[in-house]
Amino acid sequence: MSHDPALIAAFNADADTRMVWATERADRSQVVYLDDGTAEQMRQRTKSSLACIVPECDIPLTTHARKTKRDGFAHLGRVDDALHCAESLMHQQAKAVIVSWLRARYPHVRIDPEVLLVNGERRPDVYAENPATGNKLAFEVQYSALTIAEWDRRHQWYAEHDIVDVWVFGHVGPQRRRPRTLDTDVVTNALQEHLLAKGELLWWVEPTAGIIATPYMTAFDETTGHTYNALPREHRRDLSFELSALAESWLTAKGFRTPALIRMDEAAEQLTARREHARRAYEADVARRQESERLALSKARVAQEAEARRTREQAEALEAARQAQEQSERRRAELDDRLWREALMRTITPADTLDGAWASSEVRHEIEFIFGSVPEWLFVDYSAVVPESALGISHPHWQAAAFLYALKRSTRRGPGRPRPTVPVETFIEGVASVGMRFERRLLDGLLLDWCGHLYERRQLGQLGRDGHTRVLTKLPVREPVAPAPVHASS
Repeated sequence: MSHDPALIAAFNADADTRMVWATERADRSQVVYLDDGTAEQMRQRTKSSLACIVPECDIPLTTHARKTKRDGFAHLGRVDDALHCAESLMHQQAKAVIVSWLRARYPHVRIDPEVLLVNGERRPDVYAENPATGNKLAFEVQYSALTIAEWDRRHQWYAEHDIVDVWVFGHVGPQRRRPRTLDTDVVTNALQEHLLAKGELLWWVEPTAGIIATPYMTAFDETTGHTYNALPREHRRDLSFELSALAESWLTAKGFRTPALIRMDEAAEQLTARREHARRAYEADVARRQESERLALSKARVAQEAEARRTREQAEALEAARQAQEQSERRRAELDDRLWREALMRTITPADTLDGAWASSEVRHEIEFIFGSVPEWLFVDYSAVVPESALGISHPHWQAAAFLYALKRSTRRGPGRPRPTVPVETFIEGVASVGMRFERRLLDGLLLDWCGHLYERRQLGQLGRDGHTRVLTKLPVREPVAPAPVHASS
């Protein structure tokens, strides 16, 4: 931000320790300012009525009119250098300029420099109290170093006594560290960082010209894409100054205010309004998109519900069909079981007749011819499960007939050729080929178990899902030529 060159020159004149403030000798609380160019006309009054701005100094004063520098007060004798060092002198003059400004702007307000408060517990540099409102304010001018702990102690005391404390830092000395860049004016120290962290405002003062510096940082406004001046925040150490005359400042119930602070407050309010407008626009856009998404989701949900209903109806139909199938199969199983039990109770052929038929059968003779004897692995005795008289054929007879028939079907291509698979039904055909009447229902219940027996004996391959198996039995080197099978209806 650009400034009046005279303000900048005056604020940065840290090497100039001229004294431009004095007090009335009769009342040291009354301060007097020496305007530039008035040294001659103020000299007599100075010698007779004014005193040094340093309270402990009683050496008489005069005025000096300078050709190249500003007019100022001067002592008519040697002074105590410790009391009149740059920091002490500037500190006293800063208090004077604040007192002068307050009295001129607020004549109805009680203004006391270094008054003792609460039985002497605290003595601010300048104290102001409005008798009409009861508002109380204390100015603390800080040129010298100050610890954070001491500031906390003083600040807490003021807060406990309902006094607003305003801390004004000196324009020279340890409270104004030189900037690190050309576009900034100060680097905050630890105490000033602490105040920012506490949400306090920072000020700097130049007393000889009555200039107040309001610090600011450069911030970015994302709503406009431009930068603006904003109040400093914690951890922003490089700050810039906006300079103004102290006479343009004023007090509120919350404390000290400058035109620069008001402009920054207004800029912050405008930024807040723009952000609020942008936020509402964004939320409206989000709401529109959400409504669009809601409608799309609602449409999708309706479609999903329809699909789910269709799937559910299909599942219910399939379940009903499955249950009907289960009921049909259960009834069929119950019927099969009943027929099985009835079949077991019937006698198709007497047992002694069956034994004779097996002993004289061609099937037995062929098995013995092929293997030299009837192999034991071929037979499973199912007499305890199904009586032979109920089955209509002896167990060795039907097992030999079924195996022989399947063996012939597997080897009819000739020796050395791959054996084809045969369906389970081939074994039933083999039993039927002997021409004896038998109970098919009972035979079906035994056949698969018998095939499993032959599989365990490695005479049959594993039964496939298609109901086919392969005969694995190794024949003697000489394979006989068997007579053609005789078919008989069951």
